[in-house]
Amino acid sequence: MITDIVLWLDLAAVNQMTEATVRASTPREAQLLRLTKHVEPYGEGTPPAWPPVITAIDRLVREAQRLGRQLPDCRYWVTGRAGLPAFFHLGHRLSQMAATTFLHQPDDDSPLVPLPIEPRASADAPPYLQVESGTLPDRDPRGPAVLAVSCRHRPVEAAIIKALHDRRSRASGITYAHSPHDFDEAAARSAPGQLHRLLRDTCDAHPDRSALAIVLRGPTPLAFLVGRAINPRVCRDVQIFGYDGGRYSLAYELPYPPVPDRNKVVFVAASPADLPRLEIEGETDEIEREQSHLVTRALDFVKHPRAQPYDIYKALEEHQPGVLHVSGHGSSGELMFLDGHGVSRPLSTSDLVETIRLVGGSLRLAVLSACHSESHASTLLEHVDCVVAMRGPIRDDDARRFAVTLYYRLGLGDSVRDAFNHARHAMRLQRSDCAGIPPARDVEAMASGDHANVEPPQLCESAPDIAREVFLVRRSTP
Repeated sequence: MITDIVLWLDLAAVNQMTEATVRASTPREAQLLRLTKHVEPYGEGTPPAWPPVITAIDRLVREAQRLGRQLPDCRYWVTGRAGLPAFFHLGHRLSQMAATTFLHQPDDDSPLVPLPIEPRASADAPPYLQVESGTLPDRDPRGPAVLAVSCRHRPVEAAIIKALHDRRSRASGITYAHSPHDFDEAAARSAPGQLHRLLRDTCDAHPDRSALAIVLRGPTPLAFLVGRAINPRVCRDVQIFGYDGGRYSLAYELPYPPVPDRNKVVFVAASPADLPRLEIEGETDEIEREQSHLVTRALDFVKHPRAQPYDIYKALEEHQPGVLHVSGHGSSGELMFLDGHGVSRPLSTSDLVETIRLVGGSLRLAVLSACHSESHASTLLEHVDCVVAMRGPIRDDDARRFAVTLYYRLGLGDSVRDAFNHARHAMRLQRSDCAGIPPARDVEAMASGDHANVEPPQLCESAPDIAREVFLVRRSTP
């Protein structure tokens, strides 16, 4: 059975679509997810405040993923009225997840036209976009490389230069990918492959660039395909420019949100008096020592070394961090914190998830450094992009080495995926011998004292390969 999920970006204040129009063009039993109540609508020439729009789209995609996981097959339908950067970001988040049909409305009063977009680009389709390079009288090899993608109305070079000048930068080069023709089903077949190659070739041609600047002009499905083609392993820092009120301006940047809003780590830990003692203080001290070796202090740690469950709620609400790190004892379905007397107080999966749902909207990564914490991961992924958790028991020194290396690599500018791989390898290299094993963070195995069968940490993702897209700090350009 196929699950049909309609993602409807209903953000414009003028020329709005009706639900009847959307329903008439989608399967009768489709699940309709409509984005309108979380953000302020906007009209022509009045762009929205992009950060809440992007955050709302992220939540929309997470809800679609939650619905899609309930049945084996899933198909997305995308439509609506919103700025081009909104559809760019939706395409970027959906990426290669599933087959997608874009319901395109070429004109305000025309019917919706279904444009099937396959998960794999068609290699034999004739090219849709005409590609050429602009000639810049004044360029900077270390400035942004510009890729201008358009249909029917080509961006004016002077307007692009002005948009970069407003940001006190000069382009390293401009590549135009333009088509004078309308966007139709044939274009939907050929454009994905072209865009994948264009992004790679543009980045390869400007190796010293500070960023890749995407300038969008044209129909919403083209913006969707550009976002879908973004490969974070090729172009790490991306700026998205939209057209509003007769000029181009920066809408937002990827990775999103900006670095100062996501480079904070809330570190909550507990070693209850009635359970084997863990070296929590030593763990946080070693993490900070390693961070001090970086050129700049990239990550900001907020520490709660004797945490009670309410401390998580308060810390997330106050600091809006990008990372929540939980360090301590655990068992299936519970994490151990302190009560008012310093002894163990369990926190259930449902209470942790509800806390994150209410006040953890800024989180991109949760690290659960406690035994059997993988039991929390699948539910947390409805609200967080990535979760690092333990499938079985983990020894105290292993957890420490893993955490120290993980945050050191994140501070260098690695993605979550790359930092995780480094941390797991470092843990293997420095694993202690069986003699003199420190205590495991395992409530269930304490009675038997069997800590030998230790499994490595697991990286769980809310969408395929999203851990390669999540960065907490921006790697400095040498």
